[in-house]
Amino acid sequence: MIRPPHQQSLLSRTLHYWAKKLRSSVARSGPVRAHDPPEFKVSRELASQLQLLESGLADQNAMALDQDLLQSVIAGYRNLEAPDQQLWRQLLASRFDIDEEALHDRMLEYLSTHRRDCLIQIRALMIPPWERLLQQIQQLPSGLEFLIELRSGLLHGDGQSDALAGFENVLHELLSQHFGPESLEIKELKASSQTDLIQRLIQHQALHEAHTPEQLQSRLEDNHRCFALFRSGLPDTPLVFVLVAQVSEMPHNIHDLYDNHLPAEDPGKNSNAVIYSVSNVQQGLEGIGLEHLLIQKLTARLEDFFDGQDACLALAPLPGFRTYASQILSSSDSASQLSQAEAGELHEFLKTGSREAEHEILESNTLFQPMLTKLCADYLLNAKNGRKAMNVIADFHLSNGATIHRIHWLGDHLDPGMGESFGIMVNYRYATSEADDNRLRYLSTGEIRYSPEIKVLQ
Repeated sequence: MIRPPHQQSLLSRTLHYWAKKLRSSVARSGPVRAHDPPEFKVSRELASQLQLLESGLADQNAMALDQDLLQSVIAGYRNLEAPDQQLWRQLLASRFDIDEEALHDRMLEYLSTHRRDCLIQIRALMIPPWERLLQQIQQLPSGLEFLIELRSGLLHGDGQSDALAGFENVLHELLSQHFGPESLEIKELKASSQTDLIQRLIQHQALHEAHTPEQLQSRLEDNHRCFALFRSGLPDTPLVFVLVAQVSEMPHNIHDLYDNHLPAEDPGKNSNAVIYSVSNVQQGLEGIGLEHLLIQKLTARLEDFFDGQDACLALAPLPGFRTYASQILSSSDSASQLSQAEAGELHEFLKTGSREAEHEILESNTLFQPMLTKLCADYLLNAKNGRKAMNVIADFHLSNGATIHRIHWLGDHLDPGMGESFGIMVNYRYATSEADDNRLRYLSTGEIRYSPEIKVLQ
């Protein structure tokens, strides 16, 4: 007897829902199986790879795939041209996806018989063959690097079909499991002795547009330092890196750091360690959170790396602030934050059009600095996305335990700084003794810590 819906278990109701969805899907698509491939023009090399996958994944009950076959899959993929690699990913995700018809049949069988063995079969059918392949590849010595390659291609070369979205989600999960804090180590890279690793950063095109290879080499030979995150088992593969300048004066704009205009640290004075660039090296590890782990490991060891210092600064851009100011200007509540004269000046300023002309106006018109820095403080402290700061870079530093330390007027007078934030940059402060408490308060309640200098702007 089939029970009415309100008397059925949550599992039964869920299976009824999915069985209905799958039934309509199968009815619409006819007898074609969900894992049959769409029509593609396949090269001989790619066809050979697909045959290899077919032979390896044909047995749904196989507990483990042959290691030689897995190595052949990796080598074959790497030998394909980029367009064929893209087709390989798309065909793997579609041809070896969940068998929806078989899943539909097992769901209906369970709903009519409630046999427990059907649940075991349903669970197995919900894992697509391509996921079994990835799970076993990850266990090979070169498996992680291959999964990183695959995900990089998905993120930067493929479309966003449902099958590929599921493929990328599984890769994200698998890689996240392998790149936790306990498996990662922070190391300093020195230009004099580790030129090969510095070159890897350059080859991966991880450098900011202001960091040419020659500039980076020059800085690291002077008063700048580079720290990178490494995983055990991948000793020659930097994952994410940060650049830190050691200077005797507080930087007021990013170009003083880029161009080495600030004097190097003076042994007789207090020095400042200033983080000014955090860059991901491996595109396939984007979104895994490695940048957060790098900053947390760096700030936890400040005294080791910087001769007993217990605090450092981070000079960061403020993307989105110009958009926020424009929205305030056009809102009905603008009078609460801008006087009539300020609103009029800002409205005219936004019509300027030329970044060079804007820079001249901001330097010469004394109205703008107090108006925009006050509005900037409001943006940092009060513009929220849920409990988090709306600005993604502020959220990054605050979630790693920083306080908002200072607002730098015209800290970046070139694009994209002028276009994104009227040239304003923000200084965040990390203190070893405060970081954990700051991070916990921000992540749990949204509380933002800030300096007295910021407080006067409220």
